Amino acid sequence: MDFPELIRLHLLPVLQERGFVIVSEDDRSVDLEAGELRAQAIVSPRGEFELAIFPAGSQPYEGWRYFGMVGRASIERLIELGAQEVRREPRILAGDRAFYAEFNSPQERHLP
Repeated sequence: MDFPELIRLHLLPVLQERGFVIVSEDDRSVDLEAGELRAQAIVSPRGEFELAIFPAGSQPYEGWRYFGMVGRASIERLIELGAQEVRREPRILAGDRAFYAEFNSPQERHLP
């Protein structure tokens, strides 16, 4: 299966519960939207996987993110794990800007 198909199989069902739909895709990335939230799933040529869920009008790094590296786990398993994390923490999909603001604090960014 290619990357977008794996997203449809393992992640989209979790996100569809909150109304997410795929708005663009290619062989290495899938972008999704639902109201005031955006989601982006990317796999790099080196096998780095990133899932970001963030408020509309902001950047992926300004929201919740899950990272993984193909090697110890397959890309399919990394997508499954990211979906599990989203299910485990309901605030990720609640759209609460205060929740996302926590990810932009100087402490979270490891800045002085």
